Amino acid sequence: MLPKHHAAKVADDWGGPGLTVAFEHSHRPGVHVSAGREGNCRAIVVGTGRTLDPDWMQGRPGGWENELLVAYLLPTALVAADSVPLVGSAFLWGGKVYR
Repeated sequence: MLPKHHAAKVADDWGGPGLTVAFEHSHRPGVHVSAGREGNCRAIVVGTGRTLDPDWMQGRPGGWENELLVAYLLPTALVAADSVPLVGSAFLWGGKVYR
């Protein structure tokens, strides 16, 4: 059996009906939705926001992925959140490339 992805574990451990839970600095970014009668829980695991080639790795591959998290606090007090992958030193958001 494969181990549970971080996003599913975060949803199980810290989630609840109607919640969005975000966790940063992961090697394996992802999203998991736990469906429930009282509401869904969405867990977002975001990649790291740092260099992928730190000095202490001495040239070995680290296995991280770079991402940002964009979150909006809605008037209903709910949060809408999306992970945005960084490719090289740029990312695409709202149809525009940022460098």
